[in-house]
Amino acid sequence: MKRLLKWISLIVGVLIVLIFLFVATLIAWLKWSGEQEWKQAQAELRAKGEKLTYAELVPPPPPDGDNFFADPLWAEYADLVCKKNEHGMESWELRLPSEKRQMEQWQFAPLDPVEMDRFHALMPTEKLPEDRINAFGSIRMQLRKEKDPQKQKEEALLLLDILSPAQPILTRIAKLSERPRAQFPIRYDLGAGAPLPQITAILKLSQTLNEKIFSELILGKNSEAAADTMTLLSLGFIQKDDPFLISFLVRASSVTLALQAVNEGIVRHAWTESNLIVFQDKLERMHLREDFLFALKGERAFFNQFDPAVMKDAISGCATPSTFLEKVQIKVYPLLLDGIFLKDMAYHNLWIQRNVEALNSDFPEGWNVATVQPLDLEFKELANNPVKRVIYTLNLTSIPAVSISIKKAAEIQTQVIQALIACALERYRLAHGSYPASLDALVPEYLSKLPKSPINGKPMNYSLQPDGTFSLWSVGWNLKTLNGKPGELKGDGDIVWNQPLTFKISGCPQSSRHTEQKSQTP
Repeated sequence: MKRLLKWISLIVGVLIVLIFLFVATLIAWLKWSGEQEWKQAQAELRAKGEKLTYAELVPPPPPDGDNFFADPLWAEYADLVCKKNEHGMESWELRLPSEKRQMEQWQFAPLDPVEMDRFHALMPTEKLPEDRINAFGSIRMQLRKEKDPQKQKEEALLLLDILSPAQPILTRIAKLSERPRAQFPIRYDLGAGAPLPQITAILKLSQTLNEKIFSELILGKNSEAAADTMTLLSLGFIQKDDPFLISFLVRASSVTLALQAVNEGIVRHAWTESNLIVFQDKLERMHLREDFLFALKGERAFFNQFDPAVMKDAISGCATPSTFLEKVQIKVYPLLLDGIFLKDMAYHNLWIQRNVEALNSDFPEGWNVATVQPLDLEFKELANNPVKRVIYTLNLTSIPAVSISIKKAAEIQTQVIQALIACALERYRLAHGSYPASLDALVPEYLSKLPKSPINGKPMNYSLQPDGTFSLWSVGWNLKTLNGKPGELKGDGDIVWNQPLTFKISGCPQSSRHTEQKSQTP
């Protein structure tokens, strides 16, 4: 028995030594192969002239007089303070709370008694709001679904009065938006922890302006609406040079809001010839597909300065293992992480480059469902391979976001081009009293050339209706046309001028409108 125990102990000892040697060899091999792959990836990309760091990618800041963000309003969003959580991990937050920031102070002011009475009269079932931002939200939602024209005017007037304390700030933003450049002092040195508070602020400004414009158009304040629409269109360019995918996505939302404002004015025939010319100039300079590719390269630079020590801290500080295997993983994985990280970084850099080149080559034919098929196949390959799933974790998390962003860039750029054509159509109507029978009539007086759909690279579909209105549409993401009507699920059907892209929530098909909305004649 003693001899058996002795042999068992010896075998266990040998196994432990073998496991130790295996892990040590694996760690050494991973680090060596990771270093080699990363060097090769850098050499390949440098040979193509690619910029792999923020220092190379981000241009020098413009002079203050040219910079939208060079204003005390925005200095409050660059004033950061470092805080630590219970695990000792650092996070950066704005020093000033929202109620003390100049751009947001109006939101916390109470309504005066007269405004309270008007709010209660228009929305008797709603709880009286504690501050202006809650009142603004309630009135905004009611205004969008109101059917009674007289009541809609009363609600629009109240919304503008609620916003009146914000007017000095909005006027200031309008003036700043005339500056040719916009570069926020982002803390790139903080890597993954770099806060981006300016993008949320820009989106909120865009949402506020969009509702203000809608109210002004309802009340016939067309000149004020045109000025605010110009500011809103300008905000669509503010984050153009931000090298982040999240900045691109938020900017796409701001652009969508600006398009809603432009199109609403066209439907109501509120814009003058000079308004429409200026809008066209802005729209012609919006190139969301190219901007997306820049943001994708920015994501590469972001990962290249990511510190694997942060991941190690997260694993050791936040994990709560419940099994022996999980405890072993938490101890061993950080040891392997340096090598895994280098291999992942090399793969990710080349993966970004592959997709940028492929998307560039797809420009003439358009971006559509076929464009992301290689991404989807690669995602399945990584996800189904247990080894690759561990090593290429970053790509597994990146692929879905990139696929969504490609689709968003193509769809919203299609809407930009439709708004551009609609402006030209409205200018034609102002000059001739009716819309043309064909888009060819717009060239060259109203458009230098007819732009094509970013979805399939073909001309936009246009038809003049018997009642004098027009229909303008492109085939949608899935390339399955419904002859000028959107589908019930996002990506189905067509992209139709002045109709929102359809979407799906909680498994239930949703769309704010399924019938084709057309431009109205006087």
